Amino acid sequence: MTQVAKKVTLKDIAEQIGCSKAVVSTVLNRSKGNTGVSQSMREKIQQMAAQMGYRPNYSSQSLARQRTQTLGAYIPPQPWGSIGSNYESVIFRGIEKACQELDYDLLVFNRFGELRHENCTEKLYQRRVDGLFLVHAHGGCDWLDGFLKTGVPIVGVDYTNPELEIDAVTFDNAGAIHMALDHLVSLGHQKIAYLGQHTDRLVPDQEIRRQSYLDAMLRQGLHVQKDWLLGELNHRIPHQHDHSDQVALRASKYLGTLSADQRPTAIITYNDMTAVNLIQDLLDLGIDVPHDISVISVDDSYLCRVLRPRITSMLHPLEDMGYRAAYLLHNRIMNQSSNASQGIHELYPSEVVVRQTTTSPRK
Repeated sequence: MTQVAKKVTLKDIAEQIGCSKAVVSTVLNRSKGNTGVSQSMREKIQQMAAQMGYRPNYSSQSLARQRTQTLGAYIPPQPWGSIGSNYESVIFRGIEKACQELDYDLLVFNRFGELRHENCTEKLYQRRVDGLFLVHAHGGCDWLDGFLKTGVPIVGVDYTNPELEIDAVTFDNAGAIHMALDHLVSLGHQKIAYLGQHTDRLVPDQEIRRQSYLDAMLRQGLHVQKDWLLGELNHRIPHQHDHSDQVALRASKYLGTLSADQRPTAIITYNDMTAVNLIQDLLDLGIDVPHDISVISVDDSYLCRVLRPRITSMLHPLEDMGYRAAYLLHNRIMNQSSNASQGIHELYPSEVVVRQTTTSPRK
């Protein structure tokens, strides 16, 4: 029968080295006490702890520090939101990288984007986490006030229209669309359409990208035909469904009814998945991408690199944003934020990643 090894304690290590238990605790538990420890003693304690197979008691550490050394993450309920999606998984890659550097564990409350916010609020009141990430949420959510009342520090990741009191890293949606349109204009395009979402309830980044397309066309002095808002050709799709394939199919079928001189020569899509569906549907109809119609999307996910033709897309630095959000949250927990009275809002710019789906229009 396998014998369970005796648990090594701080006292055991102190006796081996010949110092006090308080000194060992200062080094191994990173306590904030008044015990000063030299670098040589720190190294000696760490070497002895490793040699003896010491494992920290996290429950005791949490009580002593009044922190769990755990961060929570909440994905608001939405049809496309889950930790396994192309979008959220990239954000979490950045968050996890920073958590490893800062020695935090990560607890995801709503892995599949299905649980209601009350579940998360209760865990916050129980102080199971030291801070919370809101992943791809947006300002004005009716459930946010309940989170704020718990007093747990909060950082929004890719958070649109953030409230003043919370820290947030946000993507420049408007700038991305303006840059996408400028790229197409630089290639010689003037007949440029937009394929967005057309649900019964648009989220803020959908609204911003649609309006930015209209603003960018106006700035360039280009005319917008009503049917160039391709996602709005027919009835709205219920918000609770994933609909990128439906809007793309409707748009491609409509474009297939037009002659070459009636069609737009380029299309900006709301995101990469919409572009993927649109391009495949256009190719099925015999419409060449990019020579008949150029396509540029937003997000620059891995889909743009693995499919053929490779998709020109606007960079959306989700991993960097997740990484930065973790450090903002850590600083807030440790009371190291430069602005304690209101939130820190950081805007991440985009850039054009040119691949194979954009070129000059046919003469």
